[in-house]
Amino acid sequence: LGARVKETQSATTEADGSFALQGLNGVDFALAAVADEGRADLDNVKLGADLRVVLAPGGEVRGTVFDAAGAPAGACDVVLRSEDRGGIWEARVGSGDAVKTNGDGSFRFANVAAGTYRVESWAGPKGRASALVTVGPGESVEATVRLNPGVRFAGRVCDTQGTPLEGAVVKLVPRDQEESLGVMSEILVA
Repeated sequence: LGARVKETQSATTEADGSFALQGLNGVDFALAAVADEGRADLDNVKLGADLRVVLAPGGEVRGTVFDAAGAPAGACDVVLRSEDRGGIWEARVGSGDAVKTNGDGSFRFANVAAGTYRVESWAGPKGRASALVTVGPGESVEATVRLNPGVRFAGRVCDTQGTPLEGAVVKLVPRDQEESLGVMSEILVA
């Protein structure tokens, strides 16, 4: 029984539309093909199958990110994460799953597979936020994201005599985060 390797491979089609992926391990795969003309998403593709992949128009997610005051927020990072596939299936193949907002706060993802997505945006101290959208085949949906800067948390680290300490590492971990014990032990060891 050989080891099963879970890997992602990609290829660019030749002038005749052909492609080849080699050295694969496993039994079945999901396949996505994306071009300006559309996309195709196939589940349960068996190794050795002779595929004819037909692209159809994909959906579109576009929208605007605003700061907490309601002004358009330019230069924000925006990602699109699938809610249907546990976040592991990207909206596009290649580099189309992350964008920066334009100066007017606008963003756009083209050729998106049908499904439900979380649009996540962040911009350092301006904050972060997300919105949920559902896209149908060939459908264009609009998302509005308003950044929440959160609250500021500050304090002072001192020794037992009350002398301020420089260089202490301080991490704030949500109590409901499963990894908090591991993170806290890293803090204590550091």
